[in-house]
Amino acid sequence: MGPNQIVIDRTEFDQLSHLTVDSENRTVQLDERLLRLTPKEFDLLDVLMRHNGEVVPRAVLLLLVWGYSPAVRTRTLDVHIGRLRKQLGYFATRSIETVVGVGYRLRHPTPTLFDKPNIEPCMDLNTSVLRG
Repeated sequence: MGPNQIVIDRTEFDQLSHLTVDSENRTVQLDERLLRLTPKEFDLLDVLMRHNGEVVPRAVLLLLVWGYSPAVRTRTLDVHIGRLRKQLGYFATRSIETVVGVGYRLRHPTPTLFDKPNIEPCMDLNTSVLRG
C-alpha cells in the first residue's frame, strides 16, 4: 500500500464493508469491487475520508471540490452526495451522515452482530438464522 492510499479496514471500520481510496491512482474499491466514480464524486469522497469523523461544512466542500466561493448557492453538492451514496450502497447509508444546516461527515458505523440483511438473531448470541 502506497503513502497516498487511505484504507478503512473491515476490522477497523465495519465488519460488512471494506473501502479503499487510492488518492494517487484515483481509484475506490468496496469489498474488492472497483467503483467507477466521476472525478467530482472521487474528490468528494477523498475530502470526506481525509476528514474522517469530522463534520465538513458545505462551504468547505464546495471550495475544495468545485472551487466555488462560499457565496455561491448551488445544489450540486447534494446531488453528488446522492450519487456517491448510490455508488457506495449499504456502506454509505450507514457512514455518510448529513449534518443538517452544516455539511457532511464520514463516520464510523458501529459494527453490530446483526447488521447484515436477512440475518435474524437467535437466543444464542453466537448463532444466527438466515431468513430466506
